[in-house]
Amino acid sequence: MNTETAQSKPKPIVKKVVVFKEKHGDEYYDASTDELLYKTLLAVLRSRMDSGYYYYEPQAPILDHYEEYLNIPKDVAAKLPAQMQEDIKKAEKSVKQLQDDYKSKREWYDCAVHVLSLPEEEAIRYMHVEEWFSSYSNKTEQTKHHGLIWLFQEREDHQYEGWDIIMLNTL
Repeated sequence: MNTETAQSKPKPIVKKVVVFKEKHGDEYYDASTDELLYKTLLAVLRSRMDSGYYYYEPQAPILDHYEEYLNIPKDVAAKLPAQMQEDIKKAEKSVKQLQDDYKSKREWYDCAVHVLSLPEEEAIRYMHVEEWFSSYSNKTEQTKHHGLIWLFQEREDHQYEGWDIIMLNTL
């Protein structure tokens, strides 16, 4: 093979496209640069936050139903019949699950609100970062926070929130 011929062949141009799996069909956006990907993700996040259909501010769980179980002192609970002890354990497990679920939703929501509040120039630096630290909350300590891509990855299994980045090969 002639090396001159091999060198003169144009290399394929690879373009990235971000695809959102929406209710009424897929939406495709040019993501060939980090800037285009960032602007697309930010616009979709803002649109979804503004629509009110996708995201809402999570509320702390109401645990009134479990109070009768949780207020029993441990020494008293240990003397109760086995079935009642099992009910207490189930209640504790349910409460922990509700609290963990709330914490996860709250972390996601606070992150989304924070990312949308940042100036574009600052926020784009955090697009690919898996975690970073910010003082967006009223807490004095640093708070674990995530980047823009994490916001979409965390919800990609929710209805109408699937997304993917695909490569288009062109010649």
